[in-house]
Amino acid sequence: MRRERQNQDGFKLKTTEMQVHFITLDEFIQLMSKYGIMKDPQTAKSKVKLYKDNQGNLEGDGLCCYLKKESVDLTLKLLDEDEIRGYELHVEVAKFLLKREYDGSKKKF
Repeated sequence: MRRERQNQDGFKLKTTEMQVHFITLDEFIQLMSKYGIMKDPQTAKSKVKLYKDNQGNLEGDGLCCYLKKESVDLTLKLLDEDEIRGYELHVEVAKFLLKREYDGSKKKF
C-alpha cells in the first residue's frame, strides 16, 4: 500500500504541481511534458508559469501543474538533480504558503 506524503502538520498532500529551477519557458514546457499531461482540459493551454523579477527578467524558477499525481512522482524520480545546459535541476513538489493572515470578510461573492 502506497502512503501519501504528509506535511509537517500531518495533512495529506495531493498536489499535482511541481517547481523547477534554472530553465526557460520553451525548455520548461518541452522538458516537463515528457512526464505527464500539463494542459488544462477546458482551455487546452499548458499550465506552466515561470517567475520573473521586478525588471521582468526570468528568475530561473518555474511552476508546472500536471493533470495526474503520478506525473509528479515520475518527475521527482527521473528529473531531480538532472542536468540541462550545465545547470543542475532541482525539482520538488510545489509548496504554497500564506503570505498574510486570511480574512474571510474580504471574500467577494
